[in-house]
Amino acid sequence: MLYKFADTASPRMSVEQRSEFAHGLRHGIEVVLSLGDNLALASERQEALLSQTNGL
Repeated sequence: MLYKFADTASPRMSVEQRSEFAHGLRHGIEVVLSLGDNLALASERQEALLSQTNGL
């Protein structure tokens, strides 16, 4: 799904640039989620966040 987003967001990027963009975005999401691991979230919010990012 990240690759589709990169294709749509920046059609002028090369295949390599889109790949780097998608990997960088995925890494950023993982960093933010890891920071959230130390926070107490309501179970519904945690579940919604995980389901949205797992689709990426």
